Amino acid sequence: MGITYETAELLKSARSRGVNYETTLQIGRQNLIMGRAEVRRLGLDPATVLKKNWDFAEEFFKALGARTVTSMDASGFEGATILHDLNRAIPESLKNSFSAVMDGGTMEHIFDVARCLRNYMEMTCLGGHVLIHTPANNFLEHGFHQFSTQLFHTVLSPPNGFRLTHLILMEYSPILRCWRPVEAVKRHEATTKWPTAVYVEAQRIGSIPEVFNVQQAEYAEEWSKTERSKNFGDIYPVSRELRWKLLEMFPRACRTAERLYRGVGMRLGKRRGYERV
Repeated sequence: MGITYETAELLKSARSRGVNYETTLQIGRQNLIMGRAEVRRLGLDPATVLKKNWDFAEEFFKALGARTVTSMDASGFEGATILHDLNRAIPESLKNSFSAVMDGGTMEHIFDVARCLRNYMEMTCLGGHVLIHTPANNFLEHGFHQFSTQLFHTVLSPPNGFRLTHLILMEYSPILRCWRPVEAVKRHEATTKWPTAVYVEAQRIGSIPEVFNVQQAEYAEEWSKTERSKNFGDIYPVSRELRWKLLEMFPRACRTAERLYRGVGMRLGKRRGYERV
């Protein structure tokens, strides 16, 4: 777990979007994966923020305005302040306790994602923020999970007591490229050539329900109709009827074409439904 220059830059700019770091909780004790030159580029003092190589991030968050910086982990191997397994509910004493809950690379390693997200949300005080940086694509076997932007748009929403304030995809090509969904509630299957993470900021605006009602928007919309839409769920640029006929006549050629369609997208990077930021 660690904060690179790109993530640090986002965390610093988050203050202009209303994030208050006064009481910060790190999910996993974060390392600063930066050199002193990068700390200076952020406008911070390396002598204070980065006292040694791969230092922990407490002083970084204090430089962003934190009065207290706490850390939580399932193990004490890195000296976390609070030991807790996020697969389990947090104790009442931790609820509504922090103005900023920051996960810089933990959630993908936790089996029970729903419980983990609820814990983050419950530990955030009213007006506070949850901040998450986690894998989205091309991180196979890094952790248990990789995440779609839809998950955060759906869970961190007003019915669940939150408002999503910032979300981008960060594609770690030789020159960092950032993307965001054009239409947040729609599914846009995308491929990226390089490892890609999703960065999320969401503010708590109300109470959190006992049970989340979380469904993918396009499925919920489809279920409300009297009959299935003609090409619902298809990603290929031909109608379902034509695809069926081609599969009947040229099964091997069609399967090859389908794999090429997905494969070319993977090689080139297919991001229909996203815009560069």
